Amino acid sequence: MNNKSSLFDNFPSIQTSFLQLRAIQDSDFEDLWEIYSNPLHFQFTPNTSTQNKDTLRKRIDHFQRDFIKKRRLFLGVVYQEKLISVLEVFDYKKRSDSVTIGYRTNHDYWNQGLTSQALYLLCHFLVGERHIETIKAFVMPENKASQRVLIKNGFQQVGESRENWKGQGEVNLLIFQLSRNSSRH
Repeated sequence: MNNKSSLFDNFPSIQTSFLQLRAIQDSDFEDLWEIYSNPLHFQFTPNTSTQNKDTLRKRIDHFQRDFIKKRRLFLGVVYQEKLISVLEVFDYKKRSDSVTIGYRTNHDYWNQGLTSQALYLLCHFLVGERHIETIKAFVMPENKASQRVLIKNGFQQVGESRENWKGQGEVNLLIFQLSRNSSRH
């Protein structure tokens, strides 16, 4: 019998002395609004920004719904009691134990190492506790900061692709990958 945990067995909460990764809650609304209403946070990602607070309130419910339906895992990154970033795990393939990740961080917290630390915690959880074999991330070539975050966490560029991203149209993407065998997590 396989006693391996599935990605969607239970909702994770990961805590260190200065960062917490947890479910996004209604009480996070204003912090989430700072992220999702700012186009700067979507310049290198598919555009899921919003200028409508009601839409964002519904999105918080959808984060939980997507987890229950085993589609996506959204984690809020909390630093000094403020939600500063959203991590997303999606495209879970149970047969190959692989996922794709994405993240967006409030620009007030860029270049402080917080996204790198949050990604380290997420990858450690995915590889160590959920036994994910492969984690992928797709990054626009212009997004040098995200590339540095991934490389710092042991990801390697393994290819390139072209995709249609909402709000971006056709984009060139670099494919980064972290494999369990090469993981430092």
